[in-house]
Amino acid sequence: MRNSAGRLGPHIDIRASGGYVIGKGSSIGGRPYIARDERTPALLPVWIAGLLRNDPPTATGRLVPAPQDAPGTAYAIAALNAETRLVATAQPGTRNDTLNRAAFNLGQLVATGMLPSPATVTELINAAERSGLPREEACRTIRSGMTAGSRHPRKPLTPP
Repeated sequence: MRNSAGRLGPHIDIRASGGYVIGKGSSIGGRPYIARDERTPALLPVWIAGLLRNDPPTATGRLVPAPQDAPGTAYAIAALNAETRLVATAQPGTRNDTLNRAAFNLGQLVATGMLPSPATVTELINAAERSGLPREEACRTIRSGMTAGSRHPRKPLTPP
């Protein structure tokens, strides 16, 4: 794994080999860092490690939606269904661009918390594979599009 900022999702900073993390035993400007909490850090879940290694999550074919009472959930799920339908039916010569646009649009919704990132990535990978895009190319495009989209969060229109 490599260090990354925003690759896994907005405001998520990953520190791996060569990354700098301040913790117990560190010092800053000659002053020792004092931990407020002595708990042992949690292990990294396998599914998150897979996302960071460029191994896409295992496709289940099912979307795990946000909580039903979350604002914009119906809107976000409708957007997910529409975008993945466009990706799955994209014609050669348009597939990568269609996937990038869909990932950007859905990344905007993931950034607002209306869609869960891992499930959204899984659905986009499934759609890209149905269109005939190679999995590795699809993963790169999805990551790029969702990262760009997360920089421009979008909320659904609210009724007057």
